[in-house]
Amino acid sequence: MKMIKIMAIAVALLFSISAYTEGVPPSKTFEVSIFSVRMPVSENGTISIRECDNCDYHSLRVTPETQYLLNGKAMKLDRFRKALTDLRQQGDTTVNVKRDDTSNTVVNVRVYGK
Repeated sequence: MKMIKIMAIAVALLFSISAYTEGVPPSKTFEVSIFSVRMPVSENGTISIRECDNCDYHSLRVTPETQYLLNGKAMKLDRFRKALTDLRQQGDTTVNVKRDDTSNTVVNVRVYGK
């Protein structure tokens, strides 16, 4: 009887884990140097990143829903591009690009600078 209860609990846990993972969209965040990012020109363009100095650039699609955040503050793409230009002059900074794997689009681009 005890073994049946344990098996029932195990099965219930497996189903709950499966249900939880289906509700969480898979995503990947790329952490790259500010010098390894080519920003999109428009809201429906692409951002190009390279993950190492010897790596090739690869492009990720951005949409009007993509957020651009500098020190946690959201801003429009054109202001964000200018801010990145200013940050490049100050030295190396890390840029985080989060991609939603289900839609294969960029969710947000985050930079924390001076």
